[in-house]
Amino acid sequence: MPVPASPDLLGGQIYVFLLTVLAGNAVGLLYDLFRALRGPGGRRSWRSDLLDLLFWLVAGLLLAVAMTLGNWLEFRLYPLLGAATGIALYFSLASPVILGALLALRRALGRASSRLLRWLGRHALLPLRRALGHLLRATARRLRCARGRRPPGRRLRRLWRRLRRRRR
Repeated sequence: MPVPASPDLLGGQIYVFLLTVLAGNAVGLLYDLFRALRGPGGRRSWRSDLLDLLFWLVAGLLLAVAMTLGNWLEFRLYPLLGAATGIALYFSLASPVILGALLALRRALGRASSRLLRWLGRHALLPLRRALGHLLRATARRLRCARGRRPPGRRLRRLWRRLRRRRR
């Protein structure tokens, strides 16, 4: 996009205004992206604080680049009004649709990763679970034979059942 000769002319001012409106839209989209990453509830944690810091760094850099490209970092009111207009337009028109899509994508990815981890837990760790079962049964048999009574084996069986219930 060619840069107009001077932001003092009307064409240059319109260019700067539209550029900052687009930058405001980009900041709004960035905000929704970080809001979807944070998830519902807005819990305060180190992850939330890190995402806030990252958002402000990227948003500040984006607005600084837009101001540099359009206005050569001269302080004027209309670029600030352009950025505010862009953010307001984004949140009034596009944000509900885009945020809904981002949250739906986050839920779908969460479900898919949960199913993958559950499958890995059931199938990939099956040999380990079987080996642990054989080890527990052999240990229980040895304990029963050594002491001549049943309580240690019952305790181990109870423990094994509890572990299996937690797996499901």
